[in-house]
Amino acid sequence: MNGKAINGSIKKIALISIFLIFLVGTASALPDLYVSSASTNYKYAGEIYANENNSMVVTVCNAGDQTASDAVVSLSVTDAASNPVVVNYPIGDIAASACATVTLIDPTIRTSQGSTVTYTVQVNCTNAESNYDNNTLTTSGYEVLFNGYKGKRYWTGASDITTKHTYEGNINMTYYNQTEAKYASTSWGTRSEVWTPANLVVPDGSTVLGAWLYVSYNWDNTSTGMAGFGMKFNDNASVIPLNNYTDQSNIGSYGDKKYGLISLNVTDYYDANGYNYLNMTQSTSGYVQALYPSSLVVVYANANESQRQIFINEECDELAITEFPNYNYNVTSEEATEYVPFEEYIDKYSAVSATLYSFVASAGHPTGGPDGEGNMFFNDYTVGTYLWEGTSYSAFPYIADVKGYLSDAGDDNVASIQATSRTGMLNIEQVLVVEY
Repeated sequence: MNGKAINGSIKKIALISIFLIFLVGTASALPDLYVSSASTNYKYAGEIYANENNSMVVTVCNAGDQTASDAVVSLSVTDAASNPVVVNYPIGDIAASACATVTLIDPTIRTSQGSTVTYTVQVNCTNAESNYDNNTLTTSGYEVLFNGYKGKRYWTGASDITTKHTYEGNINMTYYNQTEAKYASTSWGTRSEVWTPANLVVPDGSTVLGAWLYVSYNWDNTSTGMAGFGMKFNDNASVIPLNNYTDQSNIGSYGDKKYGLISLNVTDYYDANGYNYLNMTQSTSGYVQALYPSSLVVVYANANESQRQIFINEECDELAITEFPNYNYNVTSEEATEYVPFEEYIDKYSAVSATLYSFVASAGHPTGGPDGEGNMFFNDYTVGTYLWEGTSYSAFPYIADVKGYLSDAGDDNVASIQATSRTGMLNIEQVLVVEY
């Protein structure tokens, strides 16, 4: 073989090698989509919430050398029985080495808590990929819970703050709530509170119709039943709590700690215009809680009083709202609203006054906010905003004139209380006094 032939063969081999390298390079220039992460966008992971839509924040990336065309991410869920794919979301093109983050809304509404839900996220595109093994990511299980920072209407089977005691006639009421100095932290042991004659003035010749003692608390770890403490009113150990209302946020590592309101009928033990004592002892069984200052509401009849209706509503609802970016509880102001219906007939046109005593604990001076906390509405009218100017240790009423907001129909009056901060406010007893 002569030199020219050898050189020609070498050139052909070189060209073939370059062509093969080109083919290999072309074959490897493909997209490679993968799901980088998928999680809820709440402050605390591990749970999703009943009676609402839940969202997943999904990040998908392209580790390949070519643009992924018309990428679509799908979300499926274990408890969507008929069609497990609940969301298909078109992302569009994803360039090589780029990522895209989307928020997917799970439309499934779960009306109870306690189950566990697992999500699967998958991403695909219209062109071929170099690797399909990483297109899917399955999350760990999420426990379904009620979101306790929302109003009780978002908690299946829960109640508004409804009327428990109604009085009518030549009557009036007096009340006194203890000061925040009586707040007791979780290791309180014992606590004594006293109502002096000056705190609760009942006119001579009056008949006490009802004396209602309210004890509210937070951070309770009692597993079931009544919070773990004992109570004596005027040294009577036989005072039995009439109701124990509770709430809990279900959010974060402290989400199982309970907020509560205990109502006690102390009418038979109340000393009108005397000294009245409440002595409390913390349980020694390992149960702990912190105590807000207590309140005592006294309703009395007297011939010299005007004709009045008095409604006492009871419940317990802890409310808080989302404050981005660090405190996403998935709660809007509208959702963080508790309702207080008064369904007895109220004669708007004969009423001289209508006063709402709205008791709230731990409301006021949130970090970085206005001096007050919480908004109030009555029959959709705005009574006021940022109203409760207390502290995290107080429990007291905001007193509102609501006569101008009474319903024409007379039997469908509703007050509502709305959170304005992430720090939380505990709505407890509500007293409406209508004078004629």
